[in-house]
Amino acid sequence: MSKNAFARGTLTFNLVATGIFDVSLDFTWSEHDVTDTKSTVTESEFLGGKQVITFTFSLWKNAGAADLILNRRTVATTSGSLVVGIAYRLTDWITADDFTNVGAGSNADGVEFIATGTTPTLWSNSSIVNTMVECTLKVEDATGNFTTYEGDLILLNKQITGSIDGMTQMTYTGKISGALSEAQG
Repeated sequence: MSKNAFARGTLTFNLVATGIFDVSLDFTWSEHDVTDTKSTVTESEFLGGKQVITFTFSLWKNAGAADLILNRRTVATTSGSLVVGIAYRLTDWITADDFTNVGAGSNADGVEFIATGTTPTLWSNSSIVNTMVECTLKVEDATGNFTTYEGDLILLNKQITGSIDGMTQMTYTGKISGALSEAQG
């Protein structure tokens, strides 16, 4: 386990980049242990695991600005209503379904959009639309070097930690997991 602190960074989530500060990252591995307790008296065998980044960050939010949603998971939907302001991806578009009136730039597999309305022009052919939880967290160290982490974002907690000039300081804690990647630069 290692812990790093950064003065500032950028969180891109729901297809929107937001400046963040007081960033703390804690790197852990979820261990997969295969100990045979009947025949083994030595230490367990570590087969690897999945890296998880637990983080804390703060951001300034205007009084009327949308808040980040806690505990959001990817949900696949084939009918119903969309939620305005949430990012979606067309993962299996079926001919004739039309999402252009609710923010999609086109109707095709892989198109990502933020919903501007709740009811697509036509959604009766069971096209699959997924809510997006992917995020990019880009942090800057004391020497000006950037590190970028990408994965699935799950916000677990938030609290108001201050305010100034009509802005509210929100502090969030959460995890980044899933198909996690890291890049320097």
